[in-house]
Amino acid sequence: MGTVVVPGDEVGRRALRPQPSWDPNDPLNWNSWQKYKAYLTICLFAFLATTNTIKFTIAAPQLGHEFRTSVLEVKFLTAFNLLALGAGNLFWVPLSRLTGKRPVFLLALPISIAANLWSSQTSHYDQLLVASVLSGFGSSAAIGLTPAIVADLFYVHERATAMIWFQASLSSGLFLGSLINALVVQYFSWRMNDYWIAIAAGVTWFLAIYTVQETSYYDRDIFKPIHAYGAKKNHWQRMDVASGWNTDLGLLRAFRNMFAIIAYPGVLWAALTIGVFAGWNMMLRLSLIRQFSSQPQPHSKQFLGLTSLAPLVGSLLAFPPFGKGLDALSSYLSTKHNGTREPEYRLYLLPILIFLGAMSILMAGLTLHGTASGEWIAPIVGWGIHGFASTGMSNMVLVYAIDSYAGFAGEIGAVVTVVAGVGECVVVIWGEEWVENMGGRVVFAIMVGVQVFVALLGVVFLVCGKRVRVWTGWWGVVRWQRMGRTGCSLGHRG
Repeated sequence: MGTVVVPGDEVGRRALRPQPSWDPNDPLNWNSWQKYKAYLTICLFAFLATTNTIKFTIAAPQLGHEFRTSVLEVKFLTAFNLLALGAGNLFWVPLSRLTGKRPVFLLALPISIAANLWSSQTSHYDQLLVASVLSGFGSSAAIGLTPAIVADLFYVHERATAMIWFQASLSSGLFLGSLINALVVQYFSWRMNDYWIAIAAGVTWFLAIYTVQETSYYDRDIFKPIHAYGAKKNHWQRMDVASGWNTDLGLLRAFRNMFAIIAYPGVLWAALTIGVFAGWNMMLRLSLIRQFSSQPQPHSKQFLGLTSLAPLVGSLLAFPPFGKGLDALSSYLSTKHNGTREPEYRLYLLPILIFLGAMSILMAGLTLHGTASGEWIAPIVGWGIHGFASTGMSNMVLVYAIDSYAGFAGEIGAVVTVVAGVGECVVVIWGEEWVENMGGRVVFAIMVGVQVFVALLGVVFLVCGKRVRVWTGWWGVVRWQRMGRTGCSLGHRG
């Protein structure tokens, strides 16, 4: 499972893995423009999804005053949006297995648009909360399905490069989106955030109608001659919303596959690692907002938004080494091993990210809650380093999991988003109380310990990953796939 072998005498398209069929409509055979116009539209949706999740964090005082609610009730607006952003994929991913991915995106975007418009108009807290949850649910399709899109469109030596665009979109939504939201709140109102996100989602929906083709493919037979396939479809034929339907799969079986994949140790570790880094990133965000909002001279919303540029820069700096660089490293090690590519080659940079992730939390925590609590540069720099480590780690472990079980990339994406959503939800609701009860320095020390412990589990996979993958091939969804009981052919991925 996951091991890719390319004999030395195979060159050209024969050396590509997965090996494409001769069908001109096979997504692996699409040209770069066809692939990236679809993929980058989905990345734009992902940017809006994470921007949507943090739109209320900067406006908490105004929301509490306007709706006459408690601090906890205001927290629910963000917490349950994050939870819905993860849990929504428990619905979208199985549905995409049945209907294909294009119909899911075309359905999810209008839900996000409608929810944001509802949120912008309501004057009742209960309606605002429901609208927030609904917008998270609609946006979740952009997060959970993207790993499956990458597995459908790109070869194994391109996956990290493709996935880093997705990670950059998520980070840009969290950090650049935070700055946009802060400026909108300062100069207009919190309701304008709902308006601009709804408008941007509407534009994305129209782009998706034209650019997002169906990537699910069920007829990848590499031995079938080219004349056995039909002609290449024109643009509007490729936009058919029914072309991805899988009549061999029932919805209950799709649900079973998704829940079963989490039993695989490599998938569970990837989900926990991403969940911890995402949760602690949210903790850093909320701690900085609270610190810089409660000093004797509280900073402006604009300043609070500008602090998020540090992790944005950190995330963008992770783009080269953990995108193209990660693919290049894996290819180099594959060449050194006579054309044998193992998913574990993705994990060789793990120690660097463990160190940087721990250092960033210590830097922020000791200055926010230590003797230099009035200092503002060090915690922002610490948050920036954490942005680098979080983006690099997320891309590394997610690509590792996809390389290990490429046929279930969508299910892996769902598991990761659920775990991350639960972690962030818990931090939003109880993080502040945790700091008040135990003290900031103790809390941040615990955060470092938990993050290092979970990430260090990756050493087990670095050393014994192949044996773990071989073992998992004898049970669960991989065995069901081999026996034809998952409803997913071996030629169909994600």
